Amino acid sequence: MSKLVVIENTVVRQDAFGRYCLNDLHRAAVAQGKATESQRPSAFIKSKGISKVIKILGKNSVQIMHGGIESGIWAVETLAIRYATWLKKETIIEKNRATTACNYNVITHQQEFTDKINAGLILLDFAKTELKLKPSEIINATNKLGQYIGIENILR
Repeated sequence: MSKLVVIENTVVRQDAFGRYCLNDLHRAAVAQGKATESQRPSAFIKSKGISKVIKILGKNSVQIMHGGIESGIWAVETLAIRYATWLKKETIIEKNRATTACNYNVITHQQEFTDKINAGLILLDFAKTELKLKPSEIINATNKLGQYIGIENILR
């Protein structure tokens, strides 16, 4: 994982290739009442016209990870923005604000929060690789990290 973006107190993970976790975006949208459970990223990926967009952007524009800490659907910024508008069509102004925030890294007003999360993730990665933690120990450590920084269990 390369970095985290915080949007309205919701952590949206990015992988080493800069792709956003659409599952995090979905969880945030549901929590804010801007999406329904049926609007999962898997439905978006299968929706009309998206396969053409993915084809144009290239096969690496979307990565589907099954199992593990980084499971979910990861997509480039263009698809993440497209997903946000697919969730709630009338949020075009919000989409433009999110694009500007991502492009100019305006989301730094919560830098301390993001720094804590990144530091915790670095510690978790170190513990996982060097101490060879079991999956259950990694989940427990992740939950404790979440409690420390004040976010709910993100591994539901």
